[in-house]
Amino acid sequence: IKKGLKIFTDLELKPDVAMGHFFLGEHYAALSETEQALIHLGKAETLFASMGMDYWVNNAQKMVHQLESIQGG
Repeated sequence: IKKGLKIFTDLELKPDVAMGHFFLGEHYAALSETEQALIHLGKAETLFASMGMDYWVNNAQKMVHQLESIQGG
């Protein structure tokens, strides 16, 4: 995913960059690496919002809230 994310960033494929961050966030969440998950989900949420991709903004926000509730934040 990280290699793909770099390629998408270099090619300025913003929707794909956002999805890459979202999936990295999911991956880190599954590994209980909450801090890294929150970083990538935050980046995904910001990119999705800038493109008006409300469905994906909501998905990222839900994951962030779930992780924060588990973390106690």
